[in-house]
Amino acid sequence: MQYMSIYLCVRISFPVSLEAVTLNATLNNVDVETDRRDRIGSCAGQWDVVLLGDMFYDQDITDKVFDWLRYLTSRGTRVFIGDPGRVFLSSCESRLHRVATYQLPKQAMLENSGLTQGNVWTLKTDMSDSR
Repeated sequence: MQYMSIYLCVRISFPVSLEAVTLNATLNNVDVETDRRDRIGSCAGQWDVVLLGDMFYDQDITDKVFDWLRYLTSRGTRVFIGDPGRVFLSSCESRLHRVATYQLPKQAMLENSGLTQGNVWTLKTDMSDSR
């Protein structure tokens, strides 16, 4: 069996986030370790894949996270971003490739100011690293 090192970046300000990750992994027979440390900015090479969900909720975090993702991508880490259409990530769309689009469930639409769909993105690989 081949193992991959995957980092799932969630908003730790929501305590239920880590519980949801653990529950989802259990339901899918996947072993997962979680912790509450902020790993944004950590060195590349630790993970084969980084998964982010709904992280682009203000400009400061968008700038910080996107710069880090560009750095990771330039070093071979695969990055996947899930986002319901936040305005701050949309400012980065020219540097992203849309992988999939999903209709949001009604409750998620209500919780996200009427946003109707979520997208999965990867970073375009032809970007130069600015670090």
